[in-house]
Amino acid sequence: MCVVVMRPHSHLSIRRSTRGLNGYPPDLLITLKFLASLSPWRAVADRGQDAVDLVRIYQALGEDLDRERALSRASTIFPGAERELEAILDRVDRGEKISI
Repeated sequence: MCVVVMRPHSHLSIRRSTRGLNGYPPDLLITLKFLASLSPWRAVADRGQDAVDLVRIYQALGEDLDRERALSRASTIFPGAERELEAILDRVDRGEKISI
């Protein structure tokens, strides 16, 4: 599990923990950040920050992330969302820039 600490006007801080953030499993945090980064109801700057947060959480989790579960959760957002999320995570693994 991980804990995501967000402070106003500062960077995201990620710490490993057995409790997670309010009990949310890491795969759900990845999926929620992915969803937030796509939301037309969020400001463009906020969506960009959500994408940055997604990458940071993913990199901090490393092998601790249940990637298949995150992709399964993403599949409930819209048809093909799991493929889009998987492509993003693959690009992160290769050290490439992402765009959402």
